[in-house]
Amino acid sequence: MISMLKMIIIEDEKLEREGLVDFFDWNSMGIQIVGTACDGIEGIELALKTKPDIIITDIKMPGMNGLDMSKKIKEILPQTKIIILTGYGDFNFAKQAIGISVSAYILKPIEEDELMNCIKKIVLECTKNETMKLILNKENYSKKIKFFRDLLQGKLEIEDFKKDTLYFGFNDSVEAKFAIIAIRFKEMGEKLFQRITLEMENMIDKNICFLVPYVEKKIIFICLRVVDKRDIMLEDSYKQIIKYIELEEPLFFMGIGTIVENIYDIKESVDAAIKALDYGLFWFESGVFNYKDIAYNKEHNNGQVSNFIVVGNTFAKQLVHAVGCLDDGSLKKILKELFEFISESKSVDREYICNYLYNVIYEVSLILYSLDKNNQKGINDKKSDFVTPMLKLKNVKLLYEYMYNFFEKVIEIRDEKRNCKDEDIIKSVIKLIKEGYMMGISLKIISAQVYLSPNYLGHIFRKYMGKSFNDYLCAYRMEKAKELLKDSNKKISSVSAEIGIPNTSYFCNLFKNIYGMAPKEYQEMILRD
Repeated sequence: MISMLKMIIIEDEKLEREGLVDFFDWNSMGIQIVGTACDGIEGIELALKTKPDIIITDIKMPGMNGLDMSKKIKEILPQTKIIILTGYGDFNFAKQAIGISVSAYILKPIEEDELMNCIKKIVLECTKNETMKLILNKENYSKKIKFFRDLLQGKLEIEDFKKDTLYFGFNDSVEAKFAIIAIRFKEMGEKLFQRITLEMENMIDKNICFLVPYVEKKIIFICLRVVDKRDIMLEDSYKQIIKYIELEEPLFFMGIGTIVENIYDIKESVDAAIKALDYGLFWFESGVFNYKDIAYNKEHNNGQVSNFIVVGNTFAKQLVHAVGCLDDGSLKKILKELFEFISESKSVDREYICNYLYNVIYEVSLILYSLDKNNQKGINDKKSDFVTPMLKLKNVKLLYEYMYNFFEKVIEIRDEKRNCKDEDIIKSVIKLIKEGYMMGISLKIISAQVYLSPNYLGHIFRKYMGKSFNDYLCAYRMEKAKELLKDSNKKISSVSAEIGIPNTSYFCNLFKNIYGMAPKEYQEMILRD
């Protein structure tokens, strides 16, 4: 699509100047009047500001005449078409002027048909030029993008760079340093992204060298020229960009790379900008992140890493304990608290965090392995199977969801395995009671022998036996006591000791509470029968 042609009018006489503005319906001719000026000096300033396609100017004006003004404008804007208006007495002088490639001289008073034909001819020339520009731009766009992408990736040889650099609109002759800014938009349609990219190209000036868009990744790389030793120009440039972006798209990430001495080393700044961008994407919702600041914070926050090791170890033990004890409510609460702690540990390397979480996964998998050593369904202890996908997650929120889903799976697998094994476990416990009732056994001692927590063993024992472990052990001991009391020669103290209750008085009270009579009375009753 060809845009409107821009035109300015320079005439010292106000009435004539306003008359030219209203002379035609310029918009219908594809022309937009972008300004007027009253003399040559003002005309130059206006031309530099608006960069017009067409200029209509008088010759005789105060300060600087139209010919001198046209010479200077043509030196700066050679493609601009200039129409000079001249009085009869100046016509020959205008015709003889050399060194000015003006498009037309029109004698005053202006004839409508003459000016119309002149304008139509110029519009046709400008339209052809613009069409040709569009064609050339389209053909060269992919080459230009490839050139700058190769530069950013460090793929260009110096000879190739020097050969093509001016052709693609980059001049490295100015002594300067360089830095890369990487911008990623969080949510943006392709059309809006392309429009912002196109409009940002208009921001390219002495500080912004070039811009490389990656539409598919919603990322724009901007190369800045830094000429201030204190890096103030870099700060001013990215603040200018931020101010512009925030008007268009409030949710974005900006990564600022390191400053390099030579454009050939720009990949170093690209890598740093990407790291800063990844850091921002991982920890925050949006914002600006300078690699220099991130590196400094990491270097000077070793204490946070040490604290992470200590506190992280505590959280790991709590998670493992909660899985083993079937305390699923506490498990999810602990996991949430862990990630609140992780979110406050921004100086800790992302890869370190992922390796820490893998170790948690590994410790938890051992619990499942203890339930069924021949089948570890759903859990693979290969480190890369967990760390690699974790490192691909874009932010800490997704990492939390990953771990949450992992523990959901762990609970499912654990419950499935334990439901199959609980009955066998209870049989083993009962066997251990029968073999060791005469000793000082307890729920804690037995749970250690079957590799379960006391809480969990107590839970499944009551579920399958209908009574607590202690009640079952007590009842079993009392039945054994009744058998021993059938021997008249057995002393009550001896019976108490043989069933694992060394305190005879406690045994007697316990026996009477259960059977309604003392052990001695029961023994005498048996002898009478």
